[in-house]
Amino acid sequence: MNQRLPHKGEIENTVNVIRSREFLYLTRFADMLNRYVETKLHDRRNQFNRLRFNALSLLVFREGNLSPTQLAQHMFRSKHSITNVVDSLEKDGFVTRIRDNNDRRSLSVNITSAGLAFLNQVLDYRAEDEEQIISCLDKNEIALLMKLIQKLGHRLHEKIDKNSTIQFLNASS
Repeated sequence: MNQRLPHKGEIENTVNVIRSREFLYLTRFADMLNRYVETKLHDRRNQFNRLRFNALSLLVFREGNLSPTQLAQHMFRSKHSITNVVDSLEKDGFVTRIRDNNDRRSLSVNITSAGLAFLNQVLDYRAEDEEQIISCLDKNEIALLMKLIQKLGHRLHEKIDKNSTIQFLNASS
């Protein structure tokens, strides 16, 4: 089958559309950053990756425990995907599952001391790379960037109500 290639003008028009949409830059940067972090965090024993890091980080921010459903919702992942992450973290002794005595159907995922120590080790290990990446920003720019990221994060959570979140989570991993 002979497919037509786009003309240079058609390509330039699409480039101009992409350049005019800041959100596309943001998503492309986020993807680049995710891929960079993934390659830097990955180790030969496959002991650490971005999902495991995010799960442990979320547990720390949520006072050490969340239900698997809450973890899936906060990470925008399917319950199946989170179960796999929690299984691997539990196998390594970084989290533990605890059943609620009042409701045996309820379960919480809790970070262990070993998980906290491991997270701190990774944070220390990554500090130099993080400094190099953001060294082009001054303190005010870093503070502004953090404020804007938090604002966008809150907006994203507002846009995805509980029902669409469940559909989104079941559709992707």
